[in-house]
Amino acid sequence: MALNVEDINLTDWDFWRRPHDERHAAFRALRNEPGLPRFEEPDIVVVPRGPGYRAVTRHADLVEVSRRPQDFCSGKSAISIPDLPDELHEFFGSMINMDDPRHAKIRRIVSRAFSPRMIQRFEDRVEEVARRIVDGLEGGTGDFVADVAARLPSRSSAI
Repeated sequence: MALNVEDINLTDWDFWRRPHDERHAAFRALRNEPGLPRFEEPDIVVVPRGPGYRAVTRHADLVEVSRRPQDFCSGKSAISIPDLPDELHEFFGSMINMDDPRHAKIRRIVSRAFSPRMIQRFEDRVEEVARRIVDGLEGGTGDFVADVAARLPSRSSAI
């Protein structure tokens, strides 16, 4: 399916309702275009309309953008298209919404929890809990979500 880049609108909710393969074709088309395609921000009543945003769809562009925080800021709402008002950054903020040097400082603190040893401990714990859940399935309801899936996160979280 060949798409014209002019027909792609990442801001339009209908784009995100398209079938998976159509969305992938759209991103493939964006990756084949030179530069970083720009999109208008949606008109949202509670947040002033901003200057628009760029779609970073290629790895090389992501690496370059990551090296230029003065030009590409995450701290203004990387998880949403509209820029949040400054007073909401702390409330809704997370690491993905931080720029250096604060991002680097927090990353150094939390990175210890993602060492290969810690990940292996987590994996071992999840496997142990999953084994116990499956072993106790006799007489269950037959509803996978109720009998297995809903129980795994709650029991695995106490690691």
